[in-house]
Amino acid sequence: NVDQETIGQIYLIVDVLGLAFRKDLSQRIAQLQLLPYEKAFKFGTKFCSIDHLEKRFLWFRILLKVYASKLSKIFPKKWCLPHYLFIEFSRRTKKHIEDWLASQNIGLEGVDMHDRVHSMLLSLKSLISFEAEMRATFANYIKGENIDDSIVDVKEPIAEAYDPYLGPYIQIERLDLEALMEKINSDEQKIMNLQDQNDANGNSTLDYRVAQQAFESSQKMFEFIKASLKRCNTFSSGVTYLSLSREFRMCLHNYALSLKFRHPSPVSAKAGERPIYEMSKYMEVQLCRL
Repeated sequence: NVDQETIGQIYLIVDVLGLAFRKDLSQRIAQLQLLPYEKAFKFGTKFCSIDHLEKRFLWFRILLKVYASKLSKIFPKKWCLPHYLFIEFSRRTKKHIEDWLASQNIGLEGVDMHDRVHSMLLSLKSLISFEAEMRATFANYIKGENIDDSIVDVKEPIAEAYDPYLGPYIQIERLDLEALMEKINSDEQKIMNLQDQNDANGNSTLDYRVAQQAFESSQKMFEFIKASLKRCNTFSSGVTYLSLSREFRMCLHNYALSLKFRHPSPVSAKAGERPIYEMSKYMEVQLCRL
């Protein structure tokens, strides 16, 4: 039983003390409400792993229902207390996940990286979906209200906890691209060698339109890079995205070298003189393509 008149006087006092005091008070209230959550989900407890994210989400949704049915009658809407609850929930959850991921990063020998990465990405996408749901909920909460929503921004999304531990994901993407490029480059080189030999023996009819076409290897490489960046952007536009782009920079460098090695060697390269090349018409076409 709350004496509304008494609590109304308290609100006036809080408003007079200013926004900074109200924010501090709201943060303290949120911390108290999240103590049971800390006890149930902190690192070392039964539900601390990323396999139990849905239980965390359910816990917080129940807390919001409790607020709507009970606490909303006590605290003014302009205090945006649900936002502070979510900020505190995000802060604690991020710490829990960081602690758990750090513990899993030790002793990875014998662990299937594909299974590990698959599990991490599934939980990460679930987490991002939940955060988007909460943002939409709070945007609707303050709709039409004279509330400065900047005071309750979640500056550190929970999903950022994954970034330092997504190295295996980047490694898998890089290895998949390297395997693809190695196979395609090898196939193209075999075709070039065979065609060049046939041409030298007078057994080939050249189609010079091929000189206007890009190598299949370049097309496949850019298709892979585009698809990979698109996949990554669904869960990271930060450290992981940047790290992946650096891997592709190295891939482009290696591809340039592979094209350079397709260039024929000179039959004569005396010091101070221009090198002399002997090549078939087919090789001339391939140089145009290069």
